Amino acid sequence: MITELGLSQFYQVKHLTDAYRNIEVKAVVSGMNPGRIYVDDADNIKAALIWVHGQSGYQLVGDAESKPFRSELRTYMQTHILPELMALQMTEVETVLLMIAGKMCLSIWLVQGSLTMARSMYS
Repeated sequence: MITELGLSQFYQVKHLTDAYRNIEVKAVVSGMNPGRIYVDDADNIKAALIWVHGQSGYQLVGDAESKPFRSELRTYMQTHILPELMALQMTEVETVLLMIAGKMCLSIWLVQGSLTMARSMYS
């Protein structure tokens, strides 16, 4: 089940971001930059959706095959995240790109309040 972590729990996704090149993501996880973190399973974290406040965008890190993210992410974003963004009058959000071992790419974007997700495979 997708869950939002509290700031004091952000360290729990450090293992996902150690090899990640995006310094802003690492800064959110370390608590140095503002952001939010949503995980696939709070008891066994394999993937995380990280809101990077300074980028006004999300980054996905971790296991591309995470079952909770694959099956629940769209609904979670529509019912939890999208209403918050709309309340903040944010109608556009940066594209999210996930590549794990060069094999999967997932893009999520919000334009004019409409959520779109696309998945394609790369080798």
